[in-house]
Amino acid sequence: MGSNRLYDATLRADVPGPSGSAHLNNLRFWMGQVDYSRKRLASYGDVPVVGVTLGNGSIVAVRGSAATKQVLGDVTTFEHLSDGPLALPTGQPYSTLFDATATLNGRRNVRSRKLLLPIMHRSAIHSYEKIVIRNFERSPFARPTGETFDLVAELDRLTNANMLACLIGLGDAEAELSERVTQLLVATMDPRVFLFRFGRRTPYGRWLRLVESVHRDLSALIDANRDAEPRVDALSILCHATDEDGRRLSTDEIVGELHGMLASGYLTTSVTMAWAMIALAGGHAQDELDSVIKETQRLMPTVPMSLPRRVMRDVDIQGTWVPRGALLFLSTYLEHRNPKVYDRPHEFDPTRWATVKPTPFEFFPYGAGARRCLGAAFAEMQLRTTFELLLQTGVPELLSTNLRHHMTGGVVAAPRGPVMMRMHPPGTAVRDSSAVLERFWRSLRRDGPGGRRGRS
Repeated sequence: MGSNRLYDATLRADVPGPSGSAHLNNLRFWMGQVDYSRKRLASYGDVPVVGVTLGNGSIVAVRGSAATKQVLGDVTTFEHLSDGPLALPTGQPYSTLFDATATLNGRRNVRSRKLLLPIMHRSAIHSYEKIVIRNFERSPFARPTGETFDLVAELDRLTNANMLACLIGLGDAEAELSERVTQLLVATMDPRVFLFRFGRRTPYGRWLRLVESVHRDLSALIDANRDAEPRVDALSILCHATDEDGRRLSTDEIVGELHGMLASGYLTTSVTMAWAMIALAGGHAQDELDSVIKETQRLMPTVPMSLPRRVMRDVDIQGTWVPRGALLFLSTYLEHRNPKVYDRPHEFDPTRWATVKPTPFEFFPYGAGARRCLGAAFAEMQLRTTFELLLQTGVPELLSTNLRHHMTGGVVAAPRGPVMMRMHPPGTAVRDSSAVLERFWRSLRRDGPGGRRGRS
């Protein structure tokens, strides 16, 4: 397969799936992965591999814990995608922007994971926790005045401040940098970018200029920190880290890792916080906090479809042959609704976690196995620290009565539009929003993203 080719529609495989043209179905899937999976792939829950198109092996999804375990446990056969839309022009200063732990494979992945371990060490997480507490105290959540605010926008600002301070050592004034990283994440998932790779005035040309801009600014930050006194933020730790041979990470290596951490951690953590906050304000503040967070991650996983993997050799996945070159996905959205694991899977019920004990291949909001997200501990600390402070500070009241969600850049399932909320002093009686929340959970079962009625 060519380095810029996302999929090969000529690949054949004996897999079930929707009928139709592979090219058209692949495009439909790529433009609305959750919608396509829920409406057209979910009914094949008893088979380990289902194709986006019947009999076609170009894009497939695996189902069930056994197949999920096989894929996540075999990092040589199922490599993280480093071609397709991630293939940048060679010979340019920005050519390695996407070279990070999340996309590297083999020895390069092992090396990068080892070098990144110090930034997620317990002592580093403890330092980050102090920053998260400080930023919370500056937010509207810490001032229960009863004033109305947009939950999504405020959590976006709060998470942005946490990421900038903990990862780069910057203040709120530099928020534009992480916002551009998020713009780049969204743009990278635009099908027009990898379908039409030419011209300066095309989506691809605009995307390349954004790539160059992000790479240039991150490189300047790294160069400015090379000889500075060590700090507790991730950038400073990386600038002073050495491998087993005493070699420091190159500027390009640090650029790739910083970009990867900002892209994967900023938006996903903000959105997870938003869904959990909505659940708390919708009548679940009395439930155990850890269970509310887990149930939010189960029923509304922030990344409903895994980042794609490339199948590197012909392989048997639990009795189904999958050809070399296939693009393979895991569906967190579907697996977290597996009725064999979760009783009443479409209901939001935090109390289930007192008895249900899913394996790491049945509940995997951060992935599982050797390539589990390195930032999971950081994300969990942000969630728990923020919500523990919030529940101590005041009482959240949900004002919006029509909750919906949409896919941001085809990757993240985020609340659609503003979600209005108020914070009140402790002990304040607020309106009962449980019916609003229940309607939303039911809509996820009936409708696709955005609330459109779909075919079953």
